[in-house]
Amino acid sequence: MSMLVSSAVLLLASAGFIAHEWVTFRGVMVRNRSTQAEIIAINTVSALLFNDPESAAETVGALRVKSDIHSAAIYTAEGRLFAKYLRSDGASVFEMPERIPAGMEGHRFESGFLFLSRPILSNEERIGTVYIQSDLQELNARLKGYALIVVGVLAVSLLTAYRVSAGLQGNISRPLLDLARIAKNVSEEKDYSVRAATGNRDEIGLLVETFNEMLSQIQTRDAALQKTQDELEQRVKERTRSLEQEVGDRKRAEVFLDSIVENIPNMIFVKEAKELRFVRFNKAGEVLLGYTREDLLGKNDHDFFPKEQADSFIAKDRQVLGAGYLVDIPEEPVQTRHRGARILHTQKIPLYDEEGQPLYLLGISEDITERKQAEEELKKLNSQLEAANKELEAFSYSVSHDLRAPLRHINGFVELLKEHAAARLDTKGQRYIEIIVNASKRMGSLIDDLLVFSRMAKSEMRIGRVPLESLIQEVIRDLQPEIQNREIAWTIGSLPDLEGDAAMLRQVWANLIGNAVKYTRTRERAEIEIGSRMEAEETVFFVRDNGVGFDPQYAGKLFGVFQRLHRAEEFEGTGIGLANVRRIIHRHGGRTWAEGELDRGAAFYFSLPNRKEG
Repeated sequence: MSMLVSSAVLLLASAGFIAHEWVTFRGVMVRNRSTQAEIIAINTVSALLFNDPESAAETVGALRVKSDIHSAAIYTAEGRLFAKYLRSDGASVFEMPERIPAGMEGHRFESGFLFLSRPILSNEERIGTVYIQSDLQELNARLKGYALIVVGVLAVSLLTAYRVSAGLQGNISRPLLDLARIAKNVSEEKDYSVRAATGNRDEIGLLVETFNEMLSQIQTRDAALQKTQDELEQRVKERTRSLEQEVGDRKRAEVFLDSIVENIPNMIFVKEAKELRFVRFNKAGEVLLGYTREDLLGKNDHDFFPKEQADSFIAKDRQVLGAGYLVDIPEEPVQTRHRGARILHTQKIPLYDEEGQPLYLLGISEDITERKQAEEELKKLNSQLEAANKELEAFSYSVSHDLRAPLRHINGFVELLKEHAAARLDTKGQRYIEIIVNASKRMGSLIDDLLVFSRMAKSEMRIGRVPLESLIQEVIRDLQPEIQNREIAWTIGSLPDLEGDAAMLRQVWANLIGNAVKYTRTRERAEIEIGSRMEAEETVFFVRDNGVGFDPQYAGKLFGVFQRLHRAEEFEGTGIGLANVRRIIHRHGGRTWAEGELDRGAAFYFSLPNRKEG
């Protein structure tokens, strides 16, 4: 015990001395480095002011005479690296950064080095900063010397004390004291990684080994517990982030859905399934019914609508919830607050929970009152138009039919006049007779076309299979007198057979192909293409030519009665042929249109619905 007390006193004294020397020497070291930094700062003022990094580097490089200085640097007032010095042996562990780091102000001892900075001033204005990194070799050498002295003194003292003290006392007391100290430290600091030094293989040594084994087991359990706790904290953090993300996504989705529902122009409402009370209503519904959301929510149909309507609505709602699928109500009358009776097109959809029990009923209603009124008005106008068309057709048929007899008389008497009086007429008189004859012929053609046009509206259609390719060839053969002395390049694609009235469809093709022949008359080499293309719901047919074409702004007039885009002196015709084409195609359920450009040809199209198999 006396040896321990003596050693402790000696150690305390030595430690106090070394600590005092250590603190004192560090202060001296800081002052020395501060002096060197201030000298460097004074000598680099001009280099900074005149932006001369080389001069600054040379000044800083003067520190190489101090072997314990590892590196130094000059920074500008903006924190930018201006010049630096690194010890040539590469022992520096501190690479000067390009920008002045945060926290590098004053001095600090760290990792066995002294880091010191001092400002560079010019006229009391800071224009830069000096940084110096210095090792502690001199301090360490001095401390080592002191340590050797202390060790020597302790060795002599311990040797003396050892000779005085009983050997057995040292073997028992020291391990027990060390063990008690370690146990106390472990209890206070919860550091289970420390171990007591193992001594002799006696009872004390066995006690130390047992104590160390206990610490090892506690450390293992503590590490496992800490790992589990860290993993649990990480999972909690991840789950928290996931929940926050889900909540944020859900809120954004709700805002998005609310925005859609509120801006849809149709009425949208939601009823709870039990008592069919309104739980959701959009702005369009408020405007339509004339009630605010506050008036509607929590109420059912009986609170707003006449009993008969309310009973009908609720019965339909129960039907939808029981059926389990969307129910479409094309027309549903509803009595509104300010706009009277309206007609709605409503769709109702049941919404269920996970167990298949009805939760809500979703309804979407479109106000079709104006549309229904427009449809009724359109029906009325169509009826009037059909009646007028029938009257007009009957009139045109009657007029055309009644005009044929007088016209035949005119033609007959003109022919008699030519036979009996031609010799007595001069040239002008004969020209007048020719004019009358030609006008009568044109009038006859016009009357014939009008009669055909009138018959097309009321003649019965005889639907059958029409072999289109052979029909086209027949039409072209009928045109041989007109085309026998012309050069025409025919391109005829693959054409499907049709279902329709063969006579009417032959008239369509005769008119379209005849027009192509007529309006390519001015071309040395005419090109006429006939073809078709199959589409989803219909088949489109066309006749295309390289003739005189037409102004596309008048394309809509081509299929009207008496509509002509060329003078009769240029191309003969009555202006009824294409009107007949449109009427025939419409009766077959198709449509007609045309495309063209002046002097660049034209294309005439018509479509017929595709046949439904089976």
